[in-house]
This record gives sequence, C-alpha cells and structure tokens, in this order.
Amino acid sequence: MTNQTSFKDIIKVSSSNLEAFQSILTKSSYSLDEIYEYDDGRVYQHWSNNVGNTVIIDVSHTPVDNSDRIINEIIDCWLELRAIRNALEIEEDPVNLKKVENISAFDQLMANIHECETEMHSDSAFYQLLQRGEVDAAVLSFYNLDDEIRQAVLQ
Repeated sequence: MTNQTSFKDIIKVSSSNLEAFQSILTKSSYSLDEIYEYDDGRVYQHWSNNVGNTVIIDVSHTPVDNSDRIINEIIDCWLELRAIRNALEIEEDPVNLKKVENISAFDQLMANIHECETEMHSDSAFYQLLQRGEVDAAVLSFYNLDDEIRQAVLQ
C-alpha cells in the first residue's frame, strides 16, 4: 500500500533563495521536520510550528545549480581517478634507481670505508663519545658488510 499526500499550498523557492527563506521560517518559530528528495531531482522541505501550521517548500533548481552540481561531480571523479592512479603507479625514484654492477668485495669495503669516514667527519663528536676515543672507520665498515662480502674480503 502506498501513501500519497497532496498539499494544496506548496511554496516554490529557487535554491538560490532557499537560505533566506529558511532564515525567515526559523525566525517565525518554524522548524524543519523532513526533507523529501526524489530520484528525479525534486526536493521538498516540510516545516511546521508548535501551533500546527505547516509549510511545504518546493526547492526548484536553476540551470546554474545543475551546472555546479555537474562540475562538482566531475571534480570528485577526477580526484578518485587520481587516487586510483597514485595507488597503482609504481614509484620510480631516480635517486634509488642504481645500476646493478658486479663490484668486487674489496671495492665494496673501500666504498663503505669512504662513506663511514665522511659520516664520522660530519659528526665527529658523536663518534668520539660513542667509543671514547678515535673510531677506526675500516673496522666499523668491515663489520657493516654482509657476511658473504666479509668472507670474500678475507680470502
């Protein structure tokens, strides 16, 4: 069973004037009871006061409002597509992309020693506090290598 209500006094208000009309109703001690939104785009607001008077507002959309709604929908779709693309895109950082070369174990040790020495010179106070004296970059670099490379250096 479908209930259908027909109202004799429906006030048509454009969406651009809706806020002003709602303000007048609120000042006149009316309160918003329900908002009816239909799939075809019709919007009705049911207002009433404590005396029992009711006001039904038919909110009509102007063509400008429809274009704003379309623009907002396009922006939302664009943002969603951007998020999907970012989620699926493989991040290629040119700094982290290094050509894989077969570097000898000794060369790896020497590069590691050089790195350690530059780091120690940039923060020498920390390393001296850590070891209470001079830190040997070669020993520190040797123990920083992988086990396989360490064994290759020793051979």
